[in-house]
Amino acid sequence: MIAFNNLPIELIEKILLKLDHFDNIPQALRHQWYYHVNIDTTLTLIIKHESKKLYDHKYRIFVNSGAPKRFDFDCNFFLADHERLISRKSLNLCLDLIDYLEIWCENAQVRELWYFYLFTYPFCFRFNSSGRRNATISDLETLEKEDDIFENASREYNSKVIQNLKDRIGYFVDFKFDNFLQSIYRGKILLLASSLRNFANQSIVSNFDPTFLNLRIVYDGKTKRLPIDDVSDHQFENLVAFELELLGKDTKIDSERDLIDTLGENTKRITISIPKLNVHNLLSSLNYKQLNYLWITTKMESYGEKGSIRRRVNKQLMKDKVRGKNYHLRIID
Repeated sequence: MIAFNNLPIELIEKILLKLDHFDNIPQALRHQWYYHVNIDTTLTLIIKHESKKLYDHKYRIFVNSGAPKRFDFDCNFFLADHERLISRKSLNLCLDLIDYLEIWCENAQVRELWYFYLFTYPFCFRFNSSGRRNATISDLETLEKEDDIFENASREYNSKVIQNLKDRIGYFVDFKFDNFLQSIYRGKILLLASSLRNFANQSIVSNFDPTFLNLRIVYDGKTKRLPIDDVSDHQFENLVAFELELLGKDTKIDSERDLIDTLGENTKRITISIPKLNVHNLLSSLNYKQLNYLWITTKMESYGEKGSIRRRVNKQLMKDKVRGKNYHLRIID
């Protein structure tokens, strides 16, 4: 009796495409088929039989952006070679999988922690157990600086290949990124100051309006002044709680008043850590009793020396702008 895999590819594909479900077929066997048939059939089968697992993050589909490399066979993901995806039919199938297509990285630790989606590249995402509405946003340049496990990881990513795939898929990539950002309820951004600028410069970011937003911006050695336009070019409408940590000695923002205006009147909780902060301008820009909570971390010179007029004025402003006694100050060296 002839083995199934020894049948002509065309016949194997016809048989597999006629199957209504793969429920009783082990994942390891499915994967033998996925790598045995042509890429169009593979994508069709994945759409038909793995969609639920893709949605639940229990199955993943990667695109290799460089030359095909060896990898440990894993039934929990499929690795597609980018050169096999450039046909018109494959690209059309990619549209059905655009929510899940990721850029391949050899480092398993990186893959476990972050999702490098094709439609969000060069930005990557990490999710908690509540799903995509609670997301951390970063990029490789920042992660390489912040975490040793990402050392030299960017060498694996061929930006020209990735951009070519994005261009071939077309405007739908930006459309998906736009929808994705709009869906985030609780967002955290971990980026270099230069990467934050790149993120803000994308027109689709104008729809980014979470309810909770945490910004952790890493000094990139270029400018110590962070423009508020890099935080957002529009006023937030839904923002309730905002946290900003600006790392680096003597870093500052270009306008405390513009920051408060950008956050919007619905913001009730602010946690801010900036070495050189014009505390007076920040507080005086708030409405009377606008906040339910305020925590400021800054240098002594920003708040005022003990017994100084500046300190007394700022302390009174904190009382005026925050309900109850939910205001805190931490002085850093």
